[in-house]
Amino acid sequence: MKYKSFSLIEILIVIIILSSIYGIILFNMQTKEKTTKEKPTLVNLKTFLLNNFVFTNNLKFVCIDEGNTCYVLSDGTLVKHTSFKDFFINKPEVYQYSKSLDILEFKRIKLNKEHMYSAYFEFNINKDRKSDDMIVYDDDKVYIYNAIYDNPIILNDLNDIADFFDNKIKEVKNAF
Repeated sequence: MKYKSFSLIEILIVIIILSSIYGIILFNMQTKEKTTKEKPTLVNLKTFLLNNFVFTNNLKFVCIDEGNTCYVLSDGTLVKHTSFKDFFINKPEVYQYSKSLDILEFKRIKLNKEHMYSAYFEFNINKDRKSDDMIVYDDDKVYIYNAIYDNPIILNDLNDIADFFDNKIKEVKNAF
């Protein structure tokens, strides 16, 4: 009677394959845990949304008056378990992306089937991964959001906006 057994090489191959699978699973679990612990801020808002949520056409971060809470909507649907209380300490001033600092007004938003809510902040990312262009004044800092950048440009004062836009105009002129 002949007995068949595994060779040393076959056993080593099985151990290497199982170790690789275990390593991949462990790495993915650690990465997922790391991203879920991250909290959104005005500095990392775009990257936070892109790294943590899936969407096809539109990803929206919206803050409403009721309860001073912000939510994430993916393709118009509220993403469950994504409420961020007190994202803003005080309501920010939100302006159009221009030197003239015209106030941005936001439409009322429907988060559930029954109620419409007044929004005081809304940050959108479209299907091309481009975000809204706007200026946000919050807690004595000015955040300039532009679709080109992942993180906003931060200025210390609203009076610096005119200089910012003047410098951008000079850069464009000097490029030609």
